[in-house]
Amino acid sequence: MGTPRATRMMCDGSLMTTERALSTLLDGTLGYRIDHRDITLTSENGKGLTATAKP
Repeated sequence: MGTPRATRMMCDGSLMTTERALSTLLDGTLGYRIDHRDITLTSENGKGLTATAKP
């Protein structure tokens, strides 16, 4: 894999907040859990996110 990359383009404030949160989450070792259509990524500090695949 590799280091996540981001552009320096400015987005709406809420999108920038989301981008920063994802960058922080992805900057380090992640744990993951897959459950049916869900994947949960968890950072070293215990924060995480869950995504669900469309049926």
